[in-house]
Amino acid sequence: MPTSATTTSFAITAKKLTVTDGDLVVKKAFDNSTSAGTVTSGKLGLKDVEGTDDVSVKIDTVGVYADANVGKNKTVTLNISLEGAKKGNYTLDSANTYKFTKAEITKVAYVGTEATATDASKAIKTDTTVTLEAQTAPSNETIEYGYSDSITGTIVWKDSNAFTGLSANTDYYFYARVKETDTHAAGVTSVGTKIKTDKVAYTGTQSTAPSKIADKKTDISITLKTVTPPTGEAVEYGIDTNNDGTITWQTDATFSTLSADTEYKFYTRVKENDKHKAGTASASATIKTKKAPTTVSGNVKDSDGSNLAGAKVTLTPSDPLITATTDANGKYTINNVPEGTYSLVIKNGDITITDKIDVAGKPITGKDMQFLDGDKNTVVEATPNAPEVAVGGMNDLLNNSNINSTLTPEEKKAVDANGSVELKFTADLKTTTEGTQDKSELEAIAGNQKIDLLLDLSVLKTVKDSSGNTLTNGEKISTLADIIEIRISIPADLQSKAGLSLYRMHNGKPEKLSTTPDANGEFYSIDQSGEFMTVHVKNFSTYALGYNAYTVTVLDGGTGASGKGNYSSGDTVTINAGTKTDYSFNGWTVTTGTVSLVNAGNASTTFTMPAENVTVTASWTFTGSNNPGGGGNQGGGSTGGGSSSDTYFYIKATAGQGGSMSTSERVKVRAGESAGFTIIPDKGYQIADVQVNGKSIGAKNSYVFTNVLSDQTIHATFKKAGHSNPQTGVSTDER
Repeated sequence: MPTSATTTSFAITAKKLTVTDGDLVVKKAFDNSTSAGTVTSGKLGLKDVEGTDDVSVKIDTVGVYADANVGKNKTVTLNISLEGAKKGNYTLDSANTYKFTKAEITKVAYVGTEATATDASKAIKTDTTVTLEAQTAPSNETIEYGYSDSITGTIVWKDSNAFTGLSANTDYYFYARVKETDTHAAGVTSVGTKIKTDKVAYTGTQSTAPSKIADKKTDISITLKTVTPPTGEAVEYGIDTNNDGTITWQTDATFSTLSADTEYKFYTRVKENDKHKAGTASASATIKTKKAPTTVSGNVKDSDGSNLAGAKVTLTPSDPLITATTDANGKYTINNVPEGTYSLVIKNGDITITDKIDVAGKPITGKDMQFLDGDKNTVVEATPNAPEVAVGGMNDLLNNSNINSTLTPEEKKAVDANGSVELKFTADLKTTTEGTQDKSELEAIAGNQKIDLLLDLSVLKTVKDSSGNTLTNGEKISTLADIIEIRISIPADLQSKAGLSLYRMHNGKPEKLSTTPDANGEFYSIDQSGEFMTVHVKNFSTYALGYNAYTVTVLDGGTGASGKGNYSSGDTVTINAGTKTDYSFNGWTVTTGTVSLVNAGNASTTFTMPAENVTVTASWTFTGSNNPGGGGNQGGGSTGGGSSSDTYFYIKATAGQGGSMSTSERVKVRAGESAGFTIIPDKGYQIADVQVNGKSIGAKNSYVFTNVLSDQTIHATFKKAGHSNPQTGVSTDER
């Protein structure tokens, strides 16, 4: 019997799936609203899907944002459903919505006026900073500035246009852009502008001021004396052409295309190099150009008063030689004669006469000359090494009123009988050897003046008879019949010396000439420029220039110490402490005089000589192995070697409030030797008093104990600058 079929029913329950963020990206650009964003990429994920079932989440709609602000991780509600062939087997555990918490509102691109490239010429810079010119930002915007160390380097941005902490002498690239805001991105970065930071400032020894005496000058040019630069440096020279503080610099010491008869200010400074900037401009030196060249003219007559044609006229010294020839009327004209003092030399055949002429810019007319009767000559001659000279009044020595005093009766008779006479003025620079005795005797009367430039000034007489026989050959005339005027060019290195004076050694007697006429009518003067000395004299022998000099004393120097001697104000003085066995040099102390040592800690250093005497003391520290107590001299001026049997004493140096001592402690000094101390007030204070062993020595800035034979004390007190009461305070050494 057939069996009947049985039907079985199953209830299938859909599996719940959990929705995840997956790789979904939902965003929109800022539009100042909460409107829905869009799915830009990715999709939501599902957890617990069986195997490879075809099922996924479909986003039907994207809900609105909670706020309109730019930002990430914003929450939006997504309306979702399942899709795929197996979607019927699954259901969502969150109904048909999903809160997506990673939505984003992005900034929009900046649209507006962009920042411009910075102007390098308007940047303010130092060796470590650059400040760019600030730009005007568009309305409601801000400009930011950036820099990098290369054109392709990472740009560092900041709100300020000032950049600090940079490296010296280095190229940087600077940029600008509109700054990013809460709603828009940064603007376009400007083109980079290359700016190099300055070199470091020069901190070494500065250049000295140029000399006020030019090495050479004309009406349109001035050549300064060169200045010695600090070691390892170069010097450049500057001019303030318009006297407005603007200095133009150059490496050459010659300045051209200047105006005649005009004062200019000149400067020097250490030249900039690849390591540092230029040094500080020195003090100025004012120098005036010469007056413009002018014309000299006159008439030359023969001894009988007739106009003399064809005579040769020469101005000496001149290079090239300035000459002219008289015309048929005896007249001459010399053009373009530079300012200066010259010997006007007129030569007619074998006869020569000479006179002095001063040219100072204005035309000189009527400079007439007349030959003396007979063969009478006057000549001026200076040896190559001697200063330039010009002489006036030589012709007067051979006129009728003076000739009997100039010539002997025999010489005059020969000259009157068609003989000849020549008076030659000579200037000859004496060598050191030749002038030793004269210099020594002149120094004996010169006091604090230094004798320099010994000149043998002579008038030589040569007389011949009509047959050419020599009666007198180059005989020196010790005393002339009348005063003559001598214009002497002062050497450049002496023009700036203080107290420049004229000395003479005549007939074995040293004497100093006066600037006012003496009983013989002799005197001298120095012109305002300091370039020339005019001497009115009748006695001839050795002349010399003297100038103020001061003494440098070097105390406690070792073997090879140097620097003591006489110097004039403005000289550069080099001192050297030498060496001492078992001692190391510990610095210089200026005991007397107001000077600033270039480096007081160096055994060899320099300073500029003031117009006063200077004493410097070398300080030493004992470094030998037998120093009792091992302390040595810590900065005092102790000298000499030592052994364990030597006797030592101590100097206690203390200072009150407002300053200090160069050594504020007990200084050990060997018996019989020395120790120096410098008193140093703080800023805003000055020295009130210094007491040595309890006794006041006044407000001294230094003190040296000499021949120490017992323990000593030195104490300094200070007062505020401009006040009278000392600020004694508490001692800096309470041991």
